[in-house]
Amino acid sequence: MRTDLKFSAGIWVFAPPKDRFCPVGYRDARPLPERFEQASQIKGLKGIEFHYPSEVSEENVDSTRKLLKKFNLKPVFVAPGLFEEPKWKMGSLCSTNDKIRNEAIERGKAAVDTAKKLGAPMVVIWPGQDGYDYPFQVNYLTV
Repeated sequence: MRTDLKFSAGIWVFAPPKDRFCPVGYRDARPLPERFEQASQIKGLKGIEFHYPSEVSEENVDSTRKLLKKFNLKPVFVAPGLFEEPKWKMGSLCSTNDKIRNEAIERGKAAVDTAKKLGAPMVVIWPGQDGYDYPFQVNYLTV
């Protein structure tokens, strides 16, 4: 049996699950320390993933680093949140709007800076549905 496998989970896994039927989630939000404690109790889980700025930011990077140490967890990556706000509905990095695209680039740079402060070895760019949430949401011939 392999013993060199490493496992991580997003800190969002320990937050209220949200979906289109219940956008506020199906259970109460837990404070960040409780979420870290819960993560630390999962056998084999050693790493935590974050989104910037919703889960880790300049304001909480020091306290987050302390929680990681307290619960013997490692930061795996920080991903800039380029999909969870209405302003990104027509794209972030792929936006044809210079202002929006530049905001996405600046958010990415801030995520890199925060990842460095946190001690995370990676930044992940997840384009997801960058600009188009559903098939046929826009007329592709006119974009």
